[in-house]
Amino acid sequence: MSGSDRGSRDLATALSRTECVRLAGPGAQGAARALLTAALLAPADGDHPLYRVVTTQTDLDALDLAGLDPRPDLIITASLATALRHLSGEVLHRSWLTSCVANTAGAALPRTVQELRAALPEEQLPGIVLLTTEPQAAGPALAALLSHGAAYGLGAILVADHVRPGVIEVAADGTVTAAGDALHRFRTLTAPAAKALLQPRPVPAGAPTEADQGGTGRDSEITYPLTAYSPAPPPALPAPPPRRPVLASGSVPAEQPARDEPSAERPVYLHLFGPPRLVVQGSPLSQGLRARAVELMAYLAVHPDGARTGTIIADLLPDAEDETRAKNLIYTVIGSLRDLLRTATGQSRTWFIERTTNGYKLDDTLIDVDLWQIRAALTTAATTPDAVRRCTAVTTALARTGARRFLDQVTWEWADSHVLTVHHRLLDASRRLATDLAARGDTDQALAVLHDALVIDPYAEDLYQQLLRIHAARGDQPALHRVYELLRTRLEEITTRPSRASVDLYTHLMRGPHPADRHPPRPRP
Repeated sequence: MSGSDRGSRDLATALSRTECVRLAGPGAQGAARALLTAALLAPADGDHPLYRVVTTQTDLDALDLAGLDPRPDLIITASLATALRHLSGEVLHRSWLTSCVANTAGAALPRTVQELRAALPEEQLPGIVLLTTEPQAAGPALAALLSHGAAYGLGAILVADHVRPGVIEVAADGTVTAAGDALHRFRTLTAPAAKALLQPRPVPAGAPTEADQGGTGRDSEITYPLTAYSPAPPPALPAPPPRRPVLASGSVPAEQPARDEPSAERPVYLHLFGPPRLVVQGSPLSQGLRARAVELMAYLAVHPDGARTGTIIADLLPDAEDETRAKNLIYTVIGSLRDLLRTATGQSRTWFIERTTNGYKLDDTLIDVDLWQIRAALTTAATTPDAVRRCTAVTTALARTGARRFLDQVTWEWADSHVLTVHHRLLDASRRLATDLAARGDTDQALAVLHDALVIDPYAEDLYQQLLRIHAARGDQPALHRVYELLRTRLEEITTRPSRASVDLYTHLMRGPHPADRHPPRPRP
């Protein structure tokens, strides 16, 4: 049996006998270090950590473990009082989860943390262990917490300064005096040995990580978003004037930028145009996100009515060979996202990702997504017969994109069809809007719309053809020539040439456009 396995056995055995393990004697600190190490290195339950340890910097100093950094399964608080408040918060949260399960039709009331985990497999519910060396910890506050929280997976390890009733005496070699038959000897660790086990080992350069191989272990907790992101360069068109949204009254209001900040009612904003990213209460969230966290949120955003676990696995983990392992990974990502967003927003009694009869879905009362706003605006544009309202709706949708491509620079295979669909709708709306604006004589705004559309698809010949007609209508032959040269340059990137229709149009307009070319016919609503 390995040292880690034995340490996990010691911890499980000790906590199974009583929710509070009190140690004293010459080997107490060595045993406490071994129990801490065992808790942090315990094999995951599925992909959830088996234990989470709460302690203080003073306790780590007393155990000669100064220098250990906080990590997801090691919470270092400023004081014992803060640690007890954290334990109290865990009890209240798990009590709320239990009540939610009990309120579900046909569900039995979970009475143990194991039953709660079974009812809510996506929630992260590790055992919570308080490790302390402070004598005042053995008081009524901790006793009350443990009496309520033991069923929810709470426990404590107290290192006492002397042996008294209820305290396990540990010899220097780990031998336990009068401990009964369940546990005869603790594993002990020196401080240097414990630090060596707990410090992360460097990964050799070029070595594949577990995340690279589709793994689900703790090494896959890498930080998102993408680094060194640079958006695609815009086409070198003549700079268009700023766009002015048009109101039904005919007045031109001040420009209204896309709403990047979440409202008080919806504290989380998910950007899917450009590099996907999360904004929580006005601040970008980048630390603590698992590798697949933003991908899962993006997937649920394009499936606003919900997606079942099997469908999520088939799309996000198409090469998964072990269905149970893949399911545990999805549960872990959902649970970690919930924990992260609850902490970031201070809203502990919320789901953020709901489980419904249709599967998992984003809670649209707490999360807003730029894609949802754009879809709503495009739907309005497609269904309204009023040209001015259509212009306003499409202008709003294009402003929300920020002149960025949908899911730019991601490599998610499932996203390809969604990117094509979203871009097709945006390009179609842009063509219609540019045609409407040009027909009304607002060629400046028409050029701005087409300029943004070419960021989405720099190879769409019909967009260049519209630009050619508008510049010809303005009598700007140098700009007309630059647009055609840009078309040739762009198409050379994909080893093709302008179509005969584009060549003939350019030749015709350079000689002098026919009046019919100055004002293209307006599309039917």
